[in-house]
Amino acid sequence: MVNKVKIVEVIEIPLASLEIGKAQVRTRDVGREIDELADSIRKIGLLEPIVVCEGSAPGKYEIITGQRRFLAHQELKMDKIMAAVLETKVDEFEAKVISVTENLVRRDLNSRDLIDVCTELYRKYGSIRHVSDETGLPYDKVSRFVKFEQLIPALQELVTNGEVKMPTALKAQKAAGVTGDINPAEAVEFAQEMSPMSGAQQDI
Repeated sequence: MVNKVKIVEVIEIPLASLEIGKAQVRTRDVGREIDELADSIRKIGLLEPIVVCEGSAPGKYEIITGQRRFLAHQELKMDKIMAAVLETKVDEFEAKVISVTENLVRRDLNSRDLIDVCTELYRKYGSIRHVSDETGLPYDKVSRFVKFEQLIPALQELVTNGEVKMPTALKAQKAAGVTGDINPAEAVEFAQEMSPMSGAQQDI
């Protein structure tokens, strides 16, 4: 269970004193639309501080949430950024939970990023319900995400590229394996054919 974290102060921190934490949930599309974000910050300022905790060395802070805002400040060649400082240093799993929750509120994450964090948290907790409770994600969505590793590589690639959604890939693999071994080409064909259909149509 992730302990409740407390913000002790909101201060301006030099960019040079910040390090992007290894537990950042967003690992894909990080640089996408940074120009637009930077332009927004230039015009109206930073509307929401990043969240940091104690870093790897004295005077250093680890970014828990807000790496895109940090990168936008770098692009603008700004010296400092407003940051909410947590009371204590958080471990990698606590940081992941905070990061995924904050990103879900601010903007949809890349689906593969969600798959990665749910899979990692599931390995730690061993319970889909626990992952759901910690992240705020629906139980059925977490259940689908942690099944990503069960997909054949060809279907994993389709999901990663955003060509098909997880539920569709899972149904396509099941359909392709009805008679025994899964035929990758057949599974991909099923997935592509089923993708435009509604959930009810896919179940027919």
